[in-house]
Amino acid sequence: MAEKKKETFKFGKMEMGFLLVGLVLGIVIFALLVPPKIIKEEQNATLQNITPKMTSGKVYSIFENKMRVYYGIDTDWTSISTPKFNEKIMLWSVNMSYIDPSNITRAINAYISDEGKIELISMLLPSQDKPENVQILKKSECNSTNQPYVLEFTDPYCPISIILENLTRKTAEKYNATLEHRFVYTASDGLKKQYGEEEIRMAFKYYECHELNGKYYEFRDCFIATYSKNNRPLTESELKECSALDNTTLSECLKTADAKLSEDAAFAESYLSQIATPTYILNCKYLSSRPKYLDNSICFAYNYTSCWKIR
Repeated sequence: MAEKKKETFKFGKMEMGFLLVGLVLGIVIFALLVPPKIIKEEQNATLQNITPKMTSGKVYSIFENKMRVYYGIDTDWTSISTPKFNEKIMLWSVNMSYIDPSNITRAINAYISDEGKIELISMLLPSQDKPENVQILKKSECNSTNQPYVLEFTDPYCPISIILENLTRKTAEKYNATLEHRFVYTASDGLKKQYGEEEIRMAFKYYECHELNGKYYEFRDCFIATYSKNNRPLTESELKECSALDNTTLSECLKTADAKLSEDAAFAESYLSQIATPTYILNCKYLSSRPKYLDNSICFAYNYTSCWKIR
């Protein structure tokens, strides 16, 4: 009598496909039954209920000891911020500033775990050891205040000076700097032969008078607009139309403007072996040729923390 063979069930490709489809459908149904909003609320509740093991005072003490022992920093510890616990990254954050032996202000940021381990320390340093594209002159600084003093040598008809005018003004305003203008011939020298020296010099005299009377930008805006429109030097009648001074003040100033322009030329020669515009002198000490380099020299001279970057 023959034995009956025992049947066995084997998974084929079709059966495996049905199983995978069923698994995916089960996940989708579960997701629909548990709304994301509930999950998010539960996560938020979990975050809000986190209580750090250490107190801010303990973290303060750990950071202070670290600075003293490992970095040899002995300073006024009131400059350390109150440590704060960041629940998202589960770390304490604390920072401090101090003055190093070179009399330079430094800043240190640190992240400390809730077990007291310092995870990261970054030191903020000035953006450069010496100002980029800035020449340090062999002259004594002429400004002892906390407000930068910038002297710009410019030519009213210099294309580069015109293009950079707004950026120069914004750079000065950014640091609340005093910006003074001196007027020298560069690009204008080429215009004298075509339009006559007197017509070109008259524009310089108008600029000088408006600078001396605190109306530089009022005149400058109109001057640039007219020059750009006509693409030629301004006539005296056009200069008068742009004037922001009353007739009496302007008339009296024009009488002495030639002498002032001669002073500007001599002053420029005391700084520059070759006169170019624009040129910026910060505190009679730092020479640069572009607003961004002027920015570098101000950052360097005053060690502004806004110029710092992490190293």
